[in-house]
Parts: sequence; structure tokens; C-alpha cells
Amino acid sequence: MESRAEKSKRLTSNKTMAKIAIFFSWSFLVVYLVIAIDNYYFRWLNEAADTNAYLNAGVLVTVAISLICVLWLIATVVIFIVWFYKAYSNLRKVTDKPKYAPYWAVWSWIIPVVNFYLPFKILKDMQAKASDLLGVPVIENTKNRKIINILWALYLIAWGLDIVYYIIIYPNSSIIFDVATFVLLIPSVWLSVKIIYNYSVLEERLFEKSREIRA
Repeated sequence: MESRAEKSKRLTSNKTMAKIAIFFSWSFLVVYLVIAIDNYYFRWLNEAADTNAYLNAGVLVTVAISLICVLWLIATVVIFIVWFYKAYSNLRKVTDKPKYAPYWAVWSWIIPVVNFYLPFKILKDMQAKASDLLGVPVIENTKNRKIINILWALYLIAWGLDIVYYIIIYPNSSIIFDVATFVLLIPSVWLSVKIIYNYSVLEERLFEKSREIRA
């Protein structure tokens, strides 16, 4: 019979959460596009709806659509962080002297300035440690680290665009800005999905390995 200490070291499968995170990540592109189109449609309706009851009803519909999309985007972020936290917690059970406490897997994405660098340091640490434990070839490990670095660069560029938007453009809208953001999102989402999938494969191998050891 397993002791409490042994149970605390038992890995839990994170495969389902990885699949959910991948689905929501891809949906991010569609939802962002819907929000952008809905925003421009809302502005047009708002300008033309003063004396038209039908258009006034349309304004309410566009507001409802935007609200649903925003909630969907929030859910996407939350689901990704939950996957990230579970993945990091699993890795801590099979490695010695991890660099960061488990709560940093959550707070690193939330705390301003810290979220510019720490999430990616944790992600690279996870990738390196899992690869070492499983004997992943150096070439494959290097390739995965490069993917993380590219995503990090895109992430920083996206933050830069947001800062420019709120300083220079807001509260107006800019089609060029929205198009540039969407174009940037496409490789960002693709790389995010690739990272989740690649790490999920490593994590499942760690999970199976831990089951064999217990057996």
C-alpha cells in the first residue's frame, strides 16, 4: 500500500488538459477575428442607430457577441495556465531542486514585468529537465528550445503593439493595427500549440515511466 509521501510523488496524466488547451488555443484566432469585425460593426451601428429601432437592437446583439468572445478569450488563458501549472507540478515530482515554486507557474503570467520573462524561463526549464530525464536527443531538445524562444519574441512584440495602441491609438480603432495583430497571432498560436503538444508527448512518456516504476 502506498504511503502518503509516495502518493504525493505520483504523476497524474495531463493529456486531456493538453488537448483542451490546444483546442482553445486554435479557437483564439477565430474569436479574435470575430471581436475585431464585431467592433467595427458596432461602431457603424452606434453611429446609425439613433433613430432606428432595428439598428438599436443590432447594437445590443454586437455587445452580447463581444462579451461572449471576451469571456471565451479569458477561458482560453485560464485553461492554458491550468495546463501549465499541472505540467510543472508533475515535473517537480520527478526532479530534484526545481528552480521555482509551483505557484510561479501561475503568478509568472499575471504579475506585470515578471510576465515578460519568467513564464518562458519556467517553460524552458521544464523542457530541458523532461528531455534530460527521457534522454531526448540534443538536436530535438535544441529545436524545441528554439520554438520557445521564437514564441517569446512574438509575445514581447505583441506586448509592444498593445503599449503603442493604448498610448497612440486608443480610444480610436485602426484597421492596420488589427490586421498586424492578427497576422502576429497566427504564428504565435501555431507555436503555442506546438509547444503544448511536444511537451505533452514528453509528459506522457514520464507518466508511463512512473507507472512502470511503481509496478
